[in-house]
Amino acid sequence: MIRLILIILVFLFCSHFSLASQPIGSQQEAVRLLQQATFGPNMTAIQELQDMGMEAWLDQQIALPPSFHTPLVTDNYRRDSAVRLESWWHTAIWGEDQLRQRMAFALSQILVVSQSASNLFDHQLGLINYYDLLVAHGLGNYRDLLGAVSKNAIMGRYLSYLGNQKANSTQRPDENYARELMQLFTIGMVELNMDGSPKLNNNGQPQATYQQQDVEQFAKVFTGWCFAAPANDRFCNSSFDFNAPMKSYDDYHDKSQKTLLNGTILAADQSAEQDLQAALDNLFHHDSIAPFISKQLIQKLVTSNPSPSYIERIAQIFVDNGEGVRGDLAAVAKAILLDTEARQGHLTAPTIFGKMRSPLLRMTHMWRALNADNLADYFRIYRLSNLTAQEPLNAPSVFNFYSADFTTATLEAAGLLAPEFQISNESQVIHFYNYLFFPIRYGISEHVVQGAGKTFQLYNQYQPYIDLMEGIEGDEGAIERLNLLFTGNTMSDDLKQSLRQLIIDIRVKDNARGIYDDYTAMANVMLLVMLSPEFVIQR
Repeated sequence: MIRLILIILVFLFCSHFSLASQPIGSQQEAVRLLQQATFGPNMTAIQELQDMGMEAWLDQQIALPPSFHTPLVTDNYRRDSAVRLESWWHTAIWGEDQLRQRMAFALSQILVVSQSASNLFDHQLGLINYYDLLVAHGLGNYRDLLGAVSKNAIMGRYLSYLGNQKANSTQRPDENYARELMQLFTIGMVELNMDGSPKLNNNGQPQATYQQQDVEQFAKVFTGWCFAAPANDRFCNSSFDFNAPMKSYDDYHDKSQKTLLNGTILAADQSAEQDLQAALDNLFHHDSIAPFISKQLIQKLVTSNPSPSYIERIAQIFVDNGEGVRGDLAAVAKAILLDTEARQGHLTAPTIFGKMRSPLLRMTHMWRALNADNLADYFRIYRLSNLTAQEPLNAPSVFNFYSADFTTATLEAAGLLAPEFQISNESQVIHFYNYLFFPIRYGISEHVVQGAGKTFQLYNQYQPYIDLMEGIEGDEGAIERLNLLFTGNTMSDDLKQSLRQLIIDIRVKDNARGIYDDYTAMANVMLLVMLSPEFVIQR
């Protein structure tokens, strides 16, 4: 059964799935944009988007103040991930600045840090602070973001340049951050054209963006940085302040002349701060950064297989937002979402357009669509890594939960990528189903007896669906509401019939036992929708 589900997912992803025969209404278009730009649609957001129009809605989202995670940490703070993850779910589900939060989530999978390494599990407040850094700069400038990330102590610990020293008789500068900054955070491993295709040399081969000697030169840049508040005179034997930006200690910085990419020379005797800023400028103005970052943001928001022309259009905005500014992430996000391919790709390229929703996005989508609420002072949704293969700031490596270039044998034959499929296998699907059963089947808000004690989970509100079932439209009205919110009005007749039959079967069986209620029936229907390939694949 699980293998069949995976086969169906692949089939839906790469086979013809034309929507041309279906009318494109304003609600449907609103849902499609909200799927791409937020953590999931709900009826209120759909109406707001319809009233304002897409561009005005995006402009309003860009103008909203950031919803930070740190203020949500209370006296209940413990040295584990529970409170940090509660703050993440809180902003993802209820934060008004949905576009900013969605961009921060995308950037957290590019500029990766993880609690799974470098003893960071014991520094949850530092991890929250790092995520808030992504929130703060998520719709700002990518150059500013690189600067903030490069001085962040969590990143310094994770990629081992916190406490990195100039060479001496027993050691040389650590190369970890220098390599990943180039390979993953800025320019990638091969030179790119603006459309994301590799630049080829005279022999028709891709050209490397950097060599080992470049890594060694950049490693010298990232020396002399440590915590801002040292506890004594010994370099980096300090107070473990992971919330404040790192401070430079020039006595431990390599002040030799350095040769960076494209022949850029950093003069000798510069400070650590001067070298850092010059090195980041060197990478920020490299030709490959615009297509490299633009393609990944498109993949995480809209489609796994953007056309070369789509990538080039967004890369051009990264280079110049129209006002001479390079790296404007707000302009990039807006261009990604308003691009013709984002808005019409499901019609013009139905065989390749779309992406698999990652497990976290499926869960936020559900809770937002069903207006979930917590009925106590706090709630706990954590320990997800083994259940969903995805948990914020807990990737297994600096390469994220999945590679942007991952594909399957079937999709590779079609020339397609499917990054999220890397964490979708029989085991993960079973774990995810088992995990979803409890919050869906037993997370019915209307079944909670108020004042009966604190319950520390999220509860879905099914009353709007019950009202539809009991109204003139009957069961069909509830199914069509799910069709709109979860598949953007693209639910197949077969799935609709399965949902109808499930309601009928539950009604017959439970009425015979005298225990039927519509809320439980809708919860079971919701579980089937969440597991359906038509929801899992975002079009």
